[in-house]
Amino acid sequence: MKTFFKIFIGLIILLLVKNIYAQPPQQQTPEKMAKMETEQVKSEVALTDSQAVLYENIAFKYANMRGEFRNIPRDSMELFRKKMEELMERKTGEVKQILSPGQFEKYEKWMEERRKRMDRGRRGDTPPNPQ
Repeated sequence: MKTFFKIFIGLIILLLVKNIYAQPPQQQTPEKMAKMETEQVKSEVALTDSQAVLYENIAFKYANMRGEFRNIPRDSMELFRKKMEELMERKTGEVKQILSPGQFEKYEKWMEERRKRMDRGRRGDTPPNPQ
């Protein structure tokens, strides 16, 4: 009887854990995405408080615009990519206006690293071990 009880409890725990991991990921709101991005850029580029407010407004604006692209059909990936590139160019132009030349250089390096990480993630590559 004890063995049956242990097996029964183990199956219940297994089912609970499975259901927890089966939950769909929570959708990020444009506000949350802009806030997270601003915090990252603030630490990477050393934004002042006033620059951080301006950057967050820009990030929020473009996060909303990216959300509109979700309506583009998946079979139109080339169109999606083109629209995203145009959007990122416009965003970069606005960001450049609020940063000093040195900060903008750091921003561009950060964006390039971010793109590389995203590409590795899409391909399933793992970053090299730094040891």
